[in-house]
Amino acid sequence: EYSGRQKMIDSPDHTLYEPTAEEVQLWRDAAKPLLDAWRADVTAKGGDPDAIYSSYVEALKRNGALYE
Repeated sequence: EYSGRQKMIDSPDHTLYEPTAEEVQLWRDAAKPLLDAWRADVTAKGGDPDAIYSSYVEALKRNGALYE
């Protein structure tokens, strides 16, 4: 997957758009209610949303897929 991604980035036929810090914050703010709802659903079913989310973030980091 990474090599394909890099090919797209390097291709003159594609334009890579990097959002500004402000745009990223707008996206995070818009997504917060979804994350809050997910956390409530997981908690209601007896799960630990913090542990699950931390595990997810760690998996993203291990695979070079976390956008910070």
